[in-house]
Amino acid sequence: MKSKNSPIILLLILAACLWAAAPALWDLWGPDECRYVQVSKELLQHGNPFRLTVNGEFYEDKPPLPFILMAIPLALNGGAVNSLFCRYPSIIMSILILIFTYYIGRRLFSERAGLWAALCLMTAPLFWQEAPSARLDMQFSFWVLFPIWIYAMHPKMKLGQAALFWLGVSCGALTKGPVILIFILAFLLGMQKNSPEERPFKKVYFLWGIILTLLICLGWMWAESRASSMEAIQNQAKTQIIKRIFSPSLHKNPFWYYIFNLPVSFAPWIIPVAAGAFSLFRYQQFRKEHLKKLYPLVMWICLPLIFFSILGGKREQYLLPIYPALALFAGWYISEVIWDKIVRLPFFHPMSAGILSKKVFVIAYTAALIALWIVFPLLNQRKSPRPLCLRLDTLAQEYGSNVGVLKYGLRQTFQVYGNYKIMKVFEEELNIGKETPSIILVKDKGGAESKHKWQEWGYAPDSKFKLSGDTFEIWVKRKL
Repeated sequence: MKSKNSPIILLLILAACLWAAAPALWDLWGPDECRYVQVSKELLQHGNPFRLTVNGEFYEDKPPLPFILMAIPLALNGGAVNSLFCRYPSIIMSILILIFTYYIGRRLFSERAGLWAALCLMTAPLFWQEAPSARLDMQFSFWVLFPIWIYAMHPKMKLGQAALFWLGVSCGALTKGPVILIFILAFLLGMQKNSPEERPFKKVYFLWGIILTLLICLGWMWAESRASSMEAIQNQAKTQIIKRIFSPSLHKNPFWYYIFNLPVSFAPWIIPVAAGAFSLFRYQQFRKEHLKKLYPLVMWICLPLIFFSILGGKREQYLLPIYPALALFAGWYISEVIWDKIVRLPFFHPMSAGILSKKVFVIAYTAALIALWIVFPLLNQRKSPRPLCLRLDTLAQEYGSNVGVLKYGLRQTFQVYGNYKIMKVFEEELNIGKETPSIILVKDKGGAESKHKWQEWGYAPDSKFKLSGDTFEIWVKRKL
């Protein structure tokens, strides 16, 4: 007899094989993971959740909640940086996203559609890559999906459930800012189109919910201002809202960026999504039969896609919160359209659709396993900052805890495995008698002339490291 919890058990087993242990095989990579864990590491050291710092300076780029969550596994590990532990908040939330997607699909369509949606999402390349990371995108996606799950699972929402809905929205705002409202509004507008008599905005106490979210965010900003300064909080709001939306300085891409990027990052399941979209657009009878129940997914996908396409700054991760909607759309098409159409044909075996879909899933899942257990660990040697950090940490114990940075050598992003501090040093400061650190780090683009000057000023080369295609040199001031 099939257990009612069999789909959940299956999802947990498959997810555990992907993410429960494999992320321990490679270190924290790149600026984002290293910087975010460094912020969490310093939060754990000073113990003030209202004061985020990196390298001792106020960190104003992101809201506080994800760093508090990442500080918890750090604390459980005695404060030591462990790549698997630091990634567990994202991993746990990814698994919950899969479970929520299954339940939403079961509620909107059928149990089979919900399971296929979760399986499609699990094997979408961007999803399985972001799940075992110490970045913020998966956490944010969880806080987008949590209130949608609350809504979908409670047809007659009570006040307490509405409060949970807006608590999730507030947590999303404290993770990546007010942009979460784009996704929530898109879903609610879709539900309004799907069932006007349901009155979704009234159902979730929309006005009171916005006020509650605003009060929570303002309260947190006030507490942050007490721990740092109001000017720093104003800069944080300016960075999160104004600059990122109206004048982005990073990740500038053309408006068609997602048109070419999305099919790759959601392969192979973009095929049933595209087939379903084409059928809705091309066939009037098909549209009449299916479109009404798909409005929530269509709005959830299209409105954020249009919004982020208009913005100057674009990254594939920005659209990660619409991936559950894409997966639900694919799960609906596989289960409710492909399956039903094929089993009605006399020359097809009734299990043909299931066998074909399962083969595609097995291939996609195997590719994810190979990447996470073999490819990523093999890349670790040239992408890990750990050897560089450990060498600087060893030198800092002998020469002092400050490390000077020349020509964007280390930035603030690759100190997570050490206990030294970063000082920004200009080249001309090294020879004017100003107090400068005994250790300097430089991106190896200075040329022979610059290196000769450093030697004249009393520095000697110590070691070289290659990291993500760049070469870094450590120079140490000779002892007299």
